[in-house]
Formats: sequence, structure tokens, C-alpha cells
Amino acid sequence: MPSAWETNKNWADSGVFSLISSLRPTLVNEFRYSNTFWSNHNNPPTADECPGCLGLGGPHVLVEGAGVAFGNQTNSPQSRLTRRNIFADNMTWQHATHRIKFGAEIEFLKGTGTYVLDAPAAVTLFSPQEVRQLAPPLTALIPKSFNTLTDVLSLPLKNFVFGIGDINQPPTFQRSQADHDRLFHVYWQDTWKLRPRLAINYGLAWSFESNALNHDLTKPQYLTPIFGANGLGHEQHAYLRFTPAAGFAWSLNDRTVIRGGGGIFYDTLNIETRLVERAYLGPLGTGYLPLPGSIVPNPISGIPGLPVGTPLDLRVPTPFSGNILNTILPLVRSSAIQQLHVNPNNTDLTLRNIDVFKTASDLFVDDFVPAQAQHLSLGVQHQVTSDFAVTADFAFRHYIHEKLRGVDLNHYNSVNGPVIPACPPALATVPGVACSNGPIQATISGGNGTYRALLVRADKRFSRHHSVGVAYALQSDQNIYGLNLLNTPISNLNNWTQNVGPSSPRHVLNISGMVEVPGGVQVSFISSFNSRQPFQPIITGTDFYGTGIDQFLLPGSGTNQFNFSLGKGDLVSLVNQYNQTYGGKKAPNPAQVFPTITLPQNFETGHIFNSQDLRVTKLFRLRERLEWQLFGEVFNVLNTANLSGYADNLLAPGFGQPTSRFSNIFGTGGPRSFQLGTRISF
Repeated sequence: MPSAWETNKNWADSGVFSLISSLRPTLVNEFRYSNTFWSNHNNPPTADECPGCLGLGGPHVLVEGAGVAFGNQTNSPQSRLTRRNIFADNMTWQHATHRIKFGAEIEFLKGTGTYVLDAPAAVTLFSPQEVRQLAPPLTALIPKSFNTLTDVLSLPLKNFVFGIGDINQPPTFQRSQADHDRLFHVYWQDTWKLRPRLAINYGLAWSFESNALNHDLTKPQYLTPIFGANGLGHEQHAYLRFTPAAGFAWSLNDRTVIRGGGGIFYDTLNIETRLVERAYLGPLGTGYLPLPGSIVPNPISGIPGLPVGTPLDLRVPTPFSGNILNTILPLVRSSAIQQLHVNPNNTDLTLRNIDVFKTASDLFVDDFVPAQAQHLSLGVQHQVTSDFAVTADFAFRHYIHEKLRGVDLNHYNSVNGPVIPACPPALATVPGVACSNGPIQATISGGNGTYRALLVRADKRFSRHHSVGVAYALQSDQNIYGLNLLNTPISNLNNWTQNVGPSSPRHVLNISGMVEVPGGVQVSFISSFNSRQPFQPIITGTDFYGTGIDQFLLPGSGTNQFNFSLGKGDLVSLVNQYNQTYGGKKAPNPAQVFPTITLPQNFETGHIFNSQDLRVTKLFRLRERLEWQLFGEVFNVLNTANLSGYADNLLAPGFGQPTSRFSNIFGTGGPRSFQLGTRISF
């Protein structure tokens, strides 16, 4: 069995206190205090939990595009303790035809913990298919079958990352500046009934986050070529986070209402987001550093195509295998630890971690701002009969300044060479030398997305012993391909946002209802249907644009257009066109060639989602104010597999095959499951 999983243990406490005071018949005040505590621990499996598992306790090994991974998860063990204290006061004032609300909220957040990233290492190996395509002479070195850890590790190394340093978070350097955040929010709004059938609401809020980024740190002069002379200062506060909002409701008659509204809203950041940057910018020896293999010169002589001293961040397969890396990894780690001179108490910023290792990740640009969302909706609701109404709404959401993480501003692997020249082996870790040992990855607020939808709903309220609701969404959700909290698989570093396409199904349908049958029994159901998720075939192992990214989208396919404007027939045609145009030809990187693609005989690009949930409830009225309910539930009655995670790597033999289910847990969309419960109401 594989070992790339972890145990997750949580403990959470929360409480709230409120005091509502009627100061005058038209003036009401509410004071509220809430507190939450969360303790979270992630740990890799033990030998008792995972007896005989492949790679247990070793490096996290990923075979690119093959769906194979084992070893320690890259972010475990990890722990966090967070505490939130929130104070809020809201005032409501009814004055003539105005209902005015105003108030303020202050949130105090403190978080500490530990993390271990990429320990002992996170290793990526070329897949057998990539070896056959990109380096045919090495095919003879690949086992015919993979039965042991040694068999898998015989594949050629592509790259690796290893973590070293003090695991306590935040780092001890100026820890009191990094273990907390403060969020302030004030607002004013008014609902004004202009006419008996027309009401408008409008308001304005302002929010401020005092410690979202590393405002106490600056960047060293070494980074001037990356961020510019004016981009090394303190990361900026976002002072102008004003959020206006307005809306209206207009009753045309007793049965029809038109309503609409819009506003601007802002996101926040988890305080963990800034911890990696603090380690690179902190004094030498402080914090925890994930270091790329590009910082490690090849120490093994006699490897064809890989001279001694070549950085171990490889663009083409070589005879340097995962087994060789596994052998030298302890020495690599111990050497880096010696260079780090681990000293959590060092406060001297004269020499920083990045000055020695000359590579970094998660550095914020100085003008980074949290994401912003612009919302707009317009709709109509009509009462058809006394117990039946229909609603139609148009919804628009526009997102800007979305976080893009992992953007290599150094273009380390570009065919034109890095922005900061690569270090010769003899000067790789010498302070004061203006060279680089790897990517210098930044977090920027450069993403965007747009959501448009027509939302239609029909509701038959409970009467004559039954109720029914039908909701349908026809939606377009256009986002930067792959944008998420952990990684952004950008394929062109000269144009981060070129891959924009759908990220949600086109159609969503939900039907729910409840029927009351004799004997105090209620039968209710929820039926959920989604059309296929967008799908995007990719090709790995080759840099299409020459900017240093060994991954690109199938040319001519747009972005995430399969299951939308493209189908399986289009995929076959585009693959044939690619093979004729690029297959076997030289790539922008002279050491690489474009692979030739052979599609498997059977493949799919996705599957619809379908789940039927059912509940039967028996009611017992014990007294006037005492009721007992006994109920049974079945989730996913038909046990529909709801397959997902279709492999998107065109070089993998499992391309177009599902790798997971929509959900593997109890509930809607998961495996068919049963639940019995009871409830007492008094």
C-alpha cells in the first residue's frame, strides 16, 4: 500500500455572548463577543497504522503523470493553534421610513504552531512514458515491472525539494510581529422605503487588516534585479478597502417583485501565508527553508550527460535516478544544515538566509493586495398561485487581484538564462555574490475571474401534505487555469494569465421535496445533477514557450474547453495535428524535444454528477411542546460512482481514466450510505 497520506486530528471550542438592549422604542443596540480556539495536528502514518507500506517515512516520491505517489506527505508533520476573539457592536435605528444600521467589529487573531515541509525531501521522477519519448536510449534502464521501492526509484530524477531549519512557526525572529493579525470593520447602511411598493438600501463599509503581510521586514539589495530598487521596502498596508453596496426591491403588484443589488467586497489572508517568506528574509539560521535541488551540484562522477557540478534540477531524463538521490540525500541535508548554521535566536539582518542560498519561494511583491470581488444581481419573483412561486436571477461576479502563488520572477530555467545569473559551483553559497541557485518565486495579486449565471427556481411551498423545489443554474465561470491556494501551473512565465477558461460545470440542477403520509411519517428527498467538469489535456516534460515551465496545454485546445465547446473527436483531431506539427521536433530548450502522443484506446474526459438522497421521518407528539423524531437517511441511493479526477497528462498510459470519486466520504455524492438518527424538540 502507498504511504502518502496523513492523520488529521482536530479540537475546536467556540462560544458567543450577546446583549441586546432596547434603548428607545426606535433604537436597539446589540453587543456581541465570540471566541474560538482550534488545535490541528497533521502527522504521517506510523508503522502500526501503515504496516509494510511502500516508502513509509521516506521522501515523498511522485512519478510525473503516472498517478503514483508515496512517502511522507510534503506538509507533515504540522500543527497549529489559533485563537480568535471578536468584539462587535451594532445599532439599529428606525426613523420615519428609514431603517438605519451602523456598527463596528474588531477581530483579534493569534496563531502559532509547527511545520515540516518537504522532509526529508519531495522528489519528482520522470515517468517511463516520458523517458521513452524524451530520452529513448535510457529506456533499457527502466524495469519492465515495478514491484518494489527500488524499482520505482530507478526512474530518472527530474527535481526535488528538501526542507531544513527550525520547525517552530512563526520563526522566532520578531515572532511577536508575525503571530497575530487584527481586523477592523466599520459600516453604515440604510433601508429606505420610498413608496409602499419600492424600497432601496445603500451603505458603505471600511475594513483594515493591520498585520496581513510581513510589514516589519524589507528585502535585501540582492533582490533588486527581481523586484526593482523601489520594490524592496516594507510590504504595503491596504488602507483603502471601502465596500459600497446598494440594492432595491420593487413590487409591481401583489404577485410580482423585481429586485437587484451590487457591491464590492474584499478577501483576507490566512496568517500562515507569510511564514515561508519570513524564513528566507530572516537572519541566517532562523526559520524553516524549503530548498530546491538546483542548489545541489551533482557530486557523482561518470554519469553520462550529467557532469559533476551540474545543478540537480534536470530538464531531460538522465541516468541519475531516484535511487542515487536517495543515497546522497542524507549528505545533502547535513551539508545544507551546516551552511544554515541553525540559530533561532539570531537577530542580525546583515546576513540573511536568502543571501546564502540564493533561491526563495513565497516572496510577496511590495504592492500585493488581497483579492477583491464585485457582485451584481438582478432578478424577478412571481407568485403564480397561493402556494407556488417562480424566481429568475442574473448573477455576475468579477474577481480581481486573485493570489497567484509560485511565480518564478527569476526565470531560472528560461532558455535566455535567469534574471540573476546562475551561480558557478564554487560561489554557490558565498554571501555577497550576485548569483542565483534556483527560482525566486513570488506571490502576486495578478489573477482574475468572472462568473455569470442565470439562476431559476420554482418553489411549491408546503401545502396539501407536500412541497417541491426545483433550482437550475446555467453558468459561465471563467478563471485563470489552475488558480488555487496551493499552486498555479502557469505554462508561460512571460504571460501569467494567458490560460483563462471555465472552471465549473455549465449546468447545475437540484430538485428537493417532502411528502407527508398518514401515520405522522414524512418522506423527503434531494436529487442533485451537474454536467461534466471542464477538462484540460496537458503535455509534460517539455518547455513549449522557453520560459522554464516543463508543462503546456495541448495546442489549439483553448483552456478547459473539453466538455464545453470540444469533445473526444476534437481531442483526437488536435492530437494528430500536434504530432504532425511538433512531435519529435526540437523544443525551444535545445536539450528537449517535443514528445509524440499516442492516445489510449479507451479514454474519457469526465462524467456527470448524479446523487439521490432520501430521508424518512416518523413524528411522535408527546405533549403540546414536546416532539420526538425518529429518522432514517440514505445518501446516493443508486450508489452512482460519480467518477472524477480524470488523468489529464497526454503522455500517461492512464490518460482519460478516473483516479478518484467526487467524494469518498459520508454524504451526498459519496458511496451509498445509511444513517439513523433521532431528535427531541421542546
